[in-house]
Amino acid sequence: EAHQIRECLQSLRFAGEIVVVDTGSTDGTLELARELADRVIVHDGGPHGLIHANKNVGFDAAAGPWILNLDADERLTPALRDEILGVLAAPDPAMAAYALPFTHYFFGKYLRHGGFRGSLVRLFQKGKLRYPEDRAHSSPIVDGRVAELKNLVVHFNHRRIADFVQKMNLYTSSDAPLLVANGRG
Repeated sequence: EAHQIRECLQSLRFAGEIVVVDTGSTDGTLELARELADRVIVHDGGPHGLIHANKNVGFDAAAGPWILNLDADERLTPALRDEILGVLAAPDPAMAAYALPFTHYFFGKYLRHGGFRGSLVRLFQKGKLRYPEDRAHSSPIVDGRVAELKNLVVHFNHRRIADFVQKMNLYTSSDAPLLVANGRG
């Protein structure tokens, strides 16, 4: 993610702490993260190399009462940043988490039709969200109520079709044995 980690981390400068979990990258991502983040943890994703195992490690390491979970290819819009700051200035004690609406920039254009355009729970109180470590893209388990914010996260998906195919091959290869091991295959 060396080609986009800098922009992601710079967009998070408003946060009280930035924690990056690196999975052993060799493309310069680690060095950039060390330059821009408050803390960098190198973790291999556990026995199955799972992205969500790494996220859980980062959640445990974060010091603040609220955690914003972003991937290197995701950016908050300025309006969402301001909305988050407003929510956290006077948090609703009944809310454990917030779902953030996503839009996707795919193959160099905004994806307007036929693709995922939903919300993902990405802002939460520390200790109120965990990812099951049973497949690459599992849904988080949230302990408490979830509300939805209005403004967007932009997901800068794959630049080329070859990148997309490579990632899908990686996910299906890692998910298949996990699905079988967990009785779902």
